[in-house]
Amino acid sequence: MNFFRYLMVALVATLFVACEPDTPIEPQPDNPTPENPVPDDPEPEEPTIVENFVKVGERKTMLKSCFYTINNVGDVAQYIFLMSPKEDLSSMEEMLESNQYLFLSIDDDTLYQAIGNNVEIDVMALDATNEFYIFDLVLPKVNRITDMAAEHGVAAGTLRFKEDFATGDMLLWAEYTTEGGESIAFEAVMPQLIPEAPKVDDYLKFEWGGEKFFDMTPNSVFADNDEGVTTYTICYTKCKTYAYIDDTINIEFKVGRPVGESFDIDLATTEEEFSFKLLFFDPMGNEYKYLIDSDNREGVEGHFSFDGEAMSCALAIDCEELQVLETYCAVEAFRTKNECVEIVPDTFEDRYVELFTPASVVLDNRDATTYYIYVSSKEGVTTVEGMADAEYVVAYPAEGWADRLMKGNFVAGSSHPTMTITLDGKQYAKSDCGGFNCQFKAYDADRGVIKLNSNLYYSEGGGVALYYDGAFTLVE
Repeated sequence: MNFFRYLMVALVATLFVACEPDTPIEPQPDNPTPENPVPDDPEPEEPTIVENFVKVGERKTMLKSCFYTINNVGDVAQYIFLMSPKEDLSSMEEMLESNQYLFLSIDDDTLYQAIGNNVEIDVMALDATNEFYIFDLVLPKVNRITDMAAEHGVAAGTLRFKEDFATGDMLLWAEYTTEGGESIAFEAVMPQLIPEAPKVDDYLKFEWGGEKFFDMTPNSVFADNDEGVTTYTICYTKCKTYAYIDDTINIEFKVGRPVGESFDIDLATTEEEFSFKLLFFDPMGNEYKYLIDSDNREGVEGHFSFDGEAMSCALAIDCEELQVLETYCAVEAFRTKNECVEIVPDTFEDRYVELFTPASVVLDNRDATTYYIYVSSKEGVTTVEGMADAEYVVAYPAEGWADRLMKGNFVAGSSHPTMTITLDGKQYAKSDCGGFNCQFKAYDADRGVIKLNSNLYYSEGGGVALYYDGAFTLVE
């Protein structure tokens, strides 16, 4: 009885399996049409990374800080990939100071050839500019600095990269085998680290005739206020004093604000009165002048600003040669328009040390043979007696008044041996120094205003430069 019961159960089970329908097979069309095409093969799954890790032998460690950055060296862009088991490392400096990281450097051509062709990189075929280092990851056998560049300790290795174009992230798969037989593998998704441009990097950038230039850094910034209007002048080449403004690339900006007050002015839309003047020498040395002001700003977009610490300017200028002009200038202190400075030669550049700020000038033309120019830091001095302690005194022959000095240049020479300059009580003659000059860049006796420029050159190098623009007193 039991035998027949088991036989019946087995038979029913066999019939059930035999009668279960097979998986239906979709018929393929003999003549495919757009309405009845042959089904496409399924798309292969895109490789992805679930977690960031490094594995040395059998020991696996999570990588908690990962990013890449681009380092431009000449014409070559190096992609620097950095990974660490430490958390919250968000800068290259923090990563290197952590003393626990992986470092991988690949040039951009090698990287994008691999990405574009979807192929692995054979690390043994890389040159010495493409490097891999492990630094103190506190893993078995990897508790030291390990140089894994192509010709140092690597028996084999491959790299594969993928770029996520939506996010800019890089995906990296790597497998290395050392000459000692040790295996090292790591995978990571890395966002790009874009370091902020440091504010100490002053610059002038521009586009000239469609070509981009990175020009010299600012040399000095002058600030002068007259009747409530401040004139800022940024000089990009050496400028001993304000007298030489017209000989240097410079930007001059006038705004109705006190000296040093913060502002950010959109030159295309502002209703504030302003003027923006650019004196520019193109790469061939030709001089160009541009003027933009409240009434003349068609085709100009951009801003000029000062935040209390730095001046910046970014303009798109609609003209034939100069298209884009951008500058950044950290300002520790403004130089005054009127100044007397000492030029101290340094190893790399000259330093300008302020001696005093000229505030009063008296011309003494009473003597028949020798005239005097007195320059004092005291304000409101209008007499020769009041100039008894003047910091700067020029004595020159009276004959030079009309013939040379008033024509803009009077250089001491053998024909004028009596010309001297006295600085803080010490007198310099032609034979005592490397030379000097004095010139009136402008002179108006009726209005009582003058522009005076004078230079004293030491025999051992360096010297003194003085500039004054303002009221004066003529004593005859």
